[in-house]
Amino acid sequence: MRRLLGIVFGSTSPAYVKMIKIKNPKVNVFKGQFVEIKYSQFKDKDVNVLGRIVDLEIKNVLLEEGLLPNLSEDATEYSSLEDIGIPRALTENVIAEIEIIGQVINEKILRPLVPPRPGDFVYKAREETLKQLFGSKKPIHIGYLKENRNINVFLNYQELISKHFAVLAMTGAGKSHTIAVIIEEIASRLELPIVVFDPHGEYSSMIIPKTNLKNLEDTKRAEEISSKVKIFVPGYVYPAYEEFFEKRYGKRREVTLLKFHPADLELYQIHHLLSSIYGLSKAQARVLEKSWDDVRYAYITAGLFRLNQIFEIIEEKIEGRPEQIAYATLKNKLELLFKRPYFGVSKFDIKQVVKKKQISVIDLSGLELVDQQAVAAIIAREILDARKKRETNMPPVLLILEEAHSFIPSGAPSASSATFKRIAAEGRKFLVGLGIVSQRPSKLDADVLSQCNTQIIMRLVNPNDQNYVRNVSEGLSSSDLETIRALGQGEALILGTSITIPVLVKIKDRLTQHGGYTPDVDEELESM
Repeated sequence: MRRLLGIVFGSTSPAYVKMIKIKNPKVNVFKGQFVEIKYSQFKDKDVNVLGRIVDLEIKNVLLEEGLLPNLSEDATEYSSLEDIGIPRALTENVIAEIEIIGQVINEKILRPLVPPRPGDFVYKAREETLKQLFGSKKPIHIGYLKENRNINVFLNYQELISKHFAVLAMTGAGKSHTIAVIIEEIASRLELPIVVFDPHGEYSSMIIPKTNLKNLEDTKRAEEISSKVKIFVPGYVYPAYEEFFEKRYGKRREVTLLKFHPADLELYQIHHLLSSIYGLSKAQARVLEKSWDDVRYAYITAGLFRLNQIFEIIEEKIEGRPEQIAYATLKNKLELLFKRPYFGVSKFDIKQVVKKKQISVIDLSGLELVDQQAVAAIIAREILDARKKRETNMPPVLLILEEAHSFIPSGAPSASSATFKRIAAEGRKFLVGLGIVSQRPSKLDADVLSQCNTQIIMRLVNPNDQNYVRNVSEGLSSSDLETIRALGQGEALILGTSITIPVLVKIKDRLTQHGGYTPDVDEELESM
């Protein structure tokens, strides 16, 4: 039997209507709730149109301005409205504003051209309608409808991967948990390579399957997923971290070291590295700009060559005494740069990082930010270039960029911005998907964020972040912003092309261990 919630009243439109709730204490309505309006004008057809409650207010007809009773000075003796002759049950009404979504037919939504009539009945949405709405032809299970855990919510992985996505939330809201769920779901269903740029070392824990899962199937999936995870560390590993990881999870990490040739750097990257670490004068920058493209060309066409050949190519381009003076200092800075732990003399092989059925975690936590940017950009560019050349051994790939505001900052240079902007703009043509994660979206490049066609927005309380997200997101209303402020941990508003309509979701449990870690002050002091 369908649960009647209320009745349409007042002026109506095909987009919005108002409902007055029936006076039944067992009937509850809440913001974000899905409802169905039975259109009475179609007497010969059972036409039910889906809607969503976007606003609620409570009114008392005897407590409107101008109708308030005159209370005596001893009104403090009253304990309820009933004591002064105002029966709350009879005079109080719950008013809901409903956004009309449309009629759900075969997983598609038909928008109504006519409004419902005042007096039409409003019911709680049927589960079969919602299950049809939140299914998908290419599904990954992201979680459950916040209002009803019986309704699974699926995302279309084709849309999610090919058209990019963003996970935005304040610290502690569940960003890395959500990303891990997405990774696990994709890895369970596809052979797609996934590359995670991990600036805080949080995703190494995916090599540890959870124990005591609900059923045998989940246990097998967890073991299968964890076996696909391979950890890469640029430069060298820190023994203290390896000991910490083993102590926490009871298992030592197996790590593959990554080294890059300095000529793997594009001009903008080496320019930014030198400027940020050692400082770079205009004269030194000019010397570098004249020769670095030639260095890159010789490296790409000739393959392996010694570092001193870089200096030979630069020296061939030097003209005049001022450039010789600038180069003398520039050479010292380049020699220092090339000694950074992630540089070597061999050509970087992207094939070890990108393999079908492999989840590659690039643990950047041991590097300074500018070095993290350079390493992430080298790997990402190699992937995009290989896909653009249609190389047969480079499959489609999904890139996950944690702390994206540090790699693609708004209005500030970085050693990775240009590369990831190019991937955001061109990646979908070559099936290089990009998932960006940020706790400060207002500091993230607006063009990149606007090209993420699916947005998973968790709790955001900073007004600047909220307004920024609203400005770059299509379909995000003021009502949605209020909802985002009130979300609990692990809850998200999901909107975009990978889902039929915007929806509030409780993200499901992950299958591998969570790697986020907030140290306890007392425990840290006791361990010293």
